[in-house]
This record gives sequence, structure tokens and C-alpha cells, in this order.
Amino acid sequence: MLVDNSDILLSCGLSGLGIIQATYPALKPHIDAGVLVEILTQYPPVSKPVSVMYPDREYLSPKVRVFIDWFSELFSRQSK
Repeated sequence: MLVDNSDILLSCGLSGLGIIQATYPALKPHIDAGVLVEILTQYPPVSKPVSVMYPDREYLSPKVRVFIDWFSELFSRQSK
């Protein structure tokens, strides 16, 4: 099954419809709860670029800067 929506992909996995590959932060709560199980860990997925888009400004608001820093840290911590 091929889907282009991460919510549908996760629903398929949670329903037992097969093996899924998604971002680790989205799967971690379900793995921690024992609902999903990691398999094929010896074959890590190919990394995909993630972008944060915001208006082109010389000075970002502090809230946007904090969000970008948090988001970047979240995805850079993935060692899976």
C-alpha cells in the first residue's frame, strides 16, 4: 500500500496492515507503549531533508527562532 499522508501511514501500522517507515518522533510514543515494534534495525532508512519555511526577514521573532532550534534538535537527535 502506498500513501502520501503520514497520519494514514501511522493508522495503517497501528491497525496491523504491515511494515511502515515513518519519522522516529512520530513512532516513538507507540514503540514506547509497545504498540509498534522496531524491526530491520540493521537497515536504517535513507535520510530525507526537512525544511522549515518562514517569511524572509532580517530579524526573526524570538518565538520563531526558538521553534526552529527545537525542531532542528528534535530531528538531529535521531540516531536510528
